[in-house]
Amino acid sequence: MLRETPEALRQLIAGRSAEALARPEAPGKWSARQVLQHLADSELVGGFRFRMVLAHDRPAVPGYDQDRWAERLRYQDNDPATSIADFTALRRMNLVLLERATPPTSPAWPSTPNGARNRWPTCSGCTRDTTWCIGGR
Repeated sequence: MLRETPEALRQLIAGRSAEALARPEAPGKWSARQVLQHLADSELVGGFRFRMVLAHDRPAVPGYDQDRWAERLRYQDNDPATSIADFTALRRMNLVLLERATPPTSPAWPSTPNGARNRWPTCSGCTRDTTWCIGGR
């Protein structure tokens, strides 16, 4: 599933107008254009987190405010094709990293700043949810 996501994203936006990609599904919701940039940035953050977990003992795994990123990083101005290209490159890098990695066995498993315990990364439903979010436009 992780390998197929970039192509699935390309197929989801194929033939959609710039106006359709820029239109939020409802007031206060993101547009497909914003979701695509969010996916690229989430892949960047995820890659950083994977590296922290694999390279450090008891790493802090910081969170981020996705709505603040969307606003301040001007997701609405990003080109959807560029966002997908960025996502694709980052995903490729992260898959190579994860293919070489083994799950940590140390009890020194990372936690988020609020103390929640993290699990070895999986991708349950991300493609399904992305398809619903973008494909429904």
